[in-house]
Amino acid sequence: MQLRNINKGIIFLPFIWILLLWTFVTLVSIKFGHFPSYGLPDPKEAGFYILYLLVFGGLGLIIFIMVISFVIQLITYCFERSLFSMKIFLAQLLSLAFLVLYLKLDLFNLMEWLID
Repeated sequence: MQLRNINKGIIFLPFIWILLLWTFVTLVSIKFGHFPSYGLPDPKEAGFYILYLLVFGGLGLIIFIMVISFVIQLITYCFERSLFSMKIFLAQLLSLAFLVLYLKLDLFNLMEWLID
């Protein structure tokens, strides 16, 4: 039962990351008076270092956690099907697909600015 609760929480990680990203972008925009773009300002030197670390480091951590969760769920499916939930698995898959699509489209070039 605890595994299911953890997996339910993992579904929301990409959305929490996007919220943190836009919080960071909003604060930087307010501080500098313009929307951030490549090199202007440098995100590491924008003055919100903790938030920068959460956004920059959090992306890799979220992807890692989701991949590990998928592996654990597949192992659970193979050995203890009563603990496996297809709904949770599909919701996590859609959540990860949304994050990948969001990063791929990068409509405002925020990833270019962030990784700069």
